[in-house]
Amino acid sequence: MKFMVQFNSIVPPDINDEESSSDVTAREGEDATLFCSANGHPTPRITWRREDGAPLLIRRNETIARDCRIDGLSRVFCHNTPSQTRLNKK
Repeated sequence: MKFMVQFNSIVPPDINDEESSSDVTAREGEDATLFCSANGHPTPRITWRREDGAPLLIRRNETIARDCRIDGLSRVFCHNTPSQTRLNKK
C-alpha cells in the first residue's frame, strides 16, 4: 500500500520594496503610476486604496492616480492579502 502526502506550506505575504514604488512625484495635471509587488504562498491578492477615498484606476498590481492636483494630495496604500493576513505599505 502506498500513500502520497502533499504538504502545502503557507508563506506570509511580504511586500517586495525593491520592486514596488516608494515616493512618486508628478507634476500638476499629470498621472502618477504606482506599482506594488508582493511574494507569498498562496500568491497574495493586491488591493489599492487612497487615503481620501478618491477612485483609482487599477490594473492588477499597478494603480494610476489620474490628473494629480496640488489640492488633491493623498497617500495611496497597497494591501497584500492572502486569506486573513494583511500588510500595508505607505
